[in-house]
Amino acid sequence: MITINNSNLPPRRAYKFMEPKWLEKLKNDSKFFINHLNNYPESLLGKNVGDDLEGRATKKIVFNNYTLGSLRNEALEKEVSSYAVYSSPGSKMSLKNVAVVSQEIDMNQYVYCLTFDYNEEMRAEFGGSVLIIEDFHEFAYWINRKMEKRNNYLSAFDTCQYIDSRKVSFDQNAQDFKLFPGLIKDSRYSKQNEFRFLWRKNDNSPITKPITDLYVPEALKYCKFDF
Repeated sequence: MITINNSNLPPRRAYKFMEPKWLEKLKNDSKFFINHLNNYPESLLGKNVGDDLEGRATKKIVFNNYTLGSLRNEALEKEVSSYAVYSSPGSKMSLKNVAVVSQEIDMNQYVYCLTFDYNEEMRAEFGGSVLIIEDFHEFAYWINRKMEKRNNYLSAFDTCQYIDSRKVSFDQNAQDFKLFPGLIKDSRYSKQNEFRFLWRKNDNSPITKPITDLYVPEALKYCKFDF
């Protein structure tokens, strides 16, 4: 279980941009809208805000000169074991100047986005109003606590990586090949500079609609409303 009340989180003010009508609604009813990665259609939201490729990324592992089966890098061999086929137990495979590319798809998650950088252009693009979060730690704690009560668990949280074509490259000496597609966006979105929380349902069942009524008045005690 990941806890968000820890020292790894940036202890500073955060911002959530939105349209005035949604900020007014949040102020009046204290109910947050928690979207999911399948619900950012460019046809509805436009290409600046929408993103049809949410939850998708490409993983590229570059082999300069490596022999699979040598166990020189156990993390690497574990990573490629699902698609590296050996002719018989104990056999080896030499790879030189090649790359293994796989598609990583993980869209079945709720997502809540904000930013630590105030940006007038982004404010206008996302609707013109802003929820100013003055104590990020407390705000995050209460949002996550209420999500857990809805039978969800926090699967990842971090600042998004902005990478051309969402292609993440690793070399053969890497020790950690884990990536979270929901935290990776194309570089054309980099000006958004998002920080994201991702949640899964406890039973991992499909998420087909957003949460529109996450009641968290406790979190709003640490916020201001700027219309």
